[in-house]
Formats: sequence, structure tokens, C-alpha cells
Amino acid sequence: MTNDTTHTDSIRAPGATLHYQLRGHGPTLLIGQSGEGDADRTVDLVARLANTYTVVTYDRRGLSRSRLDDPSRGASLAEHADDTALLLETVASEPAAMLGCSLGAVIGLHLAVRHPGRIHTLIAHEPVAPRLLPAAERSHHEHELADLQRLYARSGLAATLPEIARVLGIDTSGRDAEPGLTPQPINDLRRTNFDYFIRHDFTAVLEDTLDVTALAATPTRIVPAVGRATPKASSTAAAPTPSRTHLAPTSWNCPAATTATPATRPPTRPACGTCSRFTSTRLSHDRSRSRRDSAARRSGRWTAMAPHPRPPAPLLNCAAGARRRRTRTTPSSPSRGCYPPNSPSRTASTNACQADGSKSCRCSCSCATSRRRARISRSAS
Repeated sequence: MTNDTTHTDSIRAPGATLHYQLRGHGPTLLIGQSGEGDADRTVDLVARLANTYTVVTYDRRGLSRSRLDDPSRGASLAEHADDTALLLETVASEPAAMLGCSLGAVIGLHLAVRHPGRIHTLIAHEPVAPRLLPAAERSHHEHELADLQRLYARSGLAATLPEIARVLGIDTSGRDAEPGLTPQPINDLRRTNFDYFIRHDFTAVLEDTLDVTALAATPTRIVPAVGRATPKASSTAAAPTPSRTHLAPTSWNCPAATTATPATRPPTRPACGTCSRFTSTRLSHDRSRSRRDSAARRSGRWTAMAPHPRPPAPLLNCAAGARRRRTRTTPSSPSRGCYPPNSPSRTASTNACQADGSKSCRCSCSCATSRRRARISRSAS
């Protein structure tokens, strides 16, 4: 089989016949599609990967060529994961890598828990997984999905697609689309797939039984991924920003993601007290980490793992700092903040200030004046 040749076959699974495709040479890479996507959804991506990997794509049960014994019956996410495990057992003799997009990412998380060792790495790209959210946001998003199901049953696909895009934060303008992609028009086949996806797979997400705690024990390396144009996660469910389950990995309540995530920067970095400028220590730390990662990428040794430890920066406001904020309001003298006296963090970082609780506050903020004052203080001691 050459890199330009696609091998097509099918396998029997409990209650369904699964269609799959193979292309390329090299280690096995399974792609779990998003939404109503079938094996042909990522045809352009597969063409780029076929020189390096044996790429496996498939139609989820109920979509396109993967036929159900009982068409009226849906499938749980655990059953979808069992399908992928059976597929990998058929086409691969060793643990495979998996790229899961949206619903495909949630299936990958189930696969990692239910079939340990079947995949060695999962790139979980924006999984639609309410169980990874805090309780309030989880409830809000589950209600959104249920509302979409009711809208589809009442008004059909044309009215539902714009709402799906709004809820999931999908940019339908195509501004970031690559040139020359294979067209994916809304034809009769996609309409049929959308019908199954909204009626049954939405229900599977709402009834998800993913054991979040078990993710921490899985041997699979889980790498959360997020799109460049993905909207920021909202801090409250009632915020106007689209409430997406599959947002920046820092919003996940996922033990595996926190132990096996790429070195990502938090959405907001602590500042010195209430100063809007970031501390010089953290900026210097980020620059050195960026240089380290860039050098590793050039040498081919970068693995997107093991976040570099950041210096602790829990800052408190002291009485002296509050007085300074009232008396100094010029832009060159931002508000001051203090570590608590005798705090280990005060001596562990150059972003430290001393406070006796009543008369003095010497800190190293991002303005030149306070940095000079901190150097004088350290030299005097």
C-alpha cells in the first residue's frame, strides 16, 4: 500500500458493522472525528500525515457506512470507545497514537480508561465533555445541549446549525480556513449524519459516565489541545462568552490533564499586588522557558511535556502598601503588594517585599523605582 493508496475495509462489532480506512506507512495514528464527521472528514489532513504514519479513520457507528443492526438505537460513549479498541486491535499490533477532535476526543478519554495500553498518546483537541467542567458550568452546558436537541426536533437542521455554532464557539465565516481544502457541502449524507449526531450522540454526551478520577491512573499520555481561534473560557456559566466544554486545557477539572499537559501559560498571571503589570520575575521566567522550548524544538527533542515549574507568587496587600496606593497614584509608581512576613515565597523569589506590618514596605514590582529600592534593601542586608 503506497502513501497515495487508501485501503478500505469493515469489521463486525456488537450491534454494528464499522467501516474504516487505512493510508500511509509508519506508526499507527487513529483519528477520531468531530461532530457528524465520518472517515472522509479529514481527507486533507490524512494526506499530509501519510508519509509519517499509518493513518486510521473510520465512520462511527450510525454514521455513513457504519450500519447499525437496530437503526433506532443510539450508542453510549463507552460503546464508541469499545469500537475504537476493537478497530485498533484489528489494524495495529502495538499501542497507537490517537488524535481526537471534539466528540472524538471524549471517545479517546474513554478508550484510555476502559482499555489501558491500547493507545500510548491521546491528543485531546477540545473535547465536548461536560464532566470536565466545574459543577455550575457543567449544568449550564448540559442544558444548552438539551435545548439544541429540542430546537432540532422542533425546527429542523437549518435553524439548529447556527445555534450549534454559537454554543460551541465555532467560527462559520471561514476566516481561518486553509486554501485548497476539499469541499464538505451539506448534502443528504451529512444531513442524515447530523440527524443521528444530534438525536443520539448529544444524548450520549449528556449521559456520559466518564470516570474523571481514573484518568489520573491511565498509562496513556493525554495532551490537551485547543484551537488558536477558540473563544476564551468564561468564568461563569451566565457570562455572554460562549460556554464551551472544550476550551483551554487550564479550565479542565481533569487529573490526567494536570499531570500530562503541555507547558501552557495560565489564562491570567499573578501581578504584584493590584498592579496591572506582570512581575519582572515571572516575565524573566517566561522568557527563559520560551528560549528553552525553542531550542528543544529546533533540535527535535521537544515533547510538549513536563511544564517548567513557575516561581510561586501568592501576594497579599499590607497596610503600608495600602497607604502607598492612596498617596502615590502616578503611572510610574503602581500599587504595592507584600508577601506575608516570614513567608517561604518571600525568600524564594526576587519578587519579594518586606513588611513590618506598620511602617515600611519595600517590594520589587515592575517599575524601575521599586526595583532599585529592592536592590538597595538586599545590599544593605
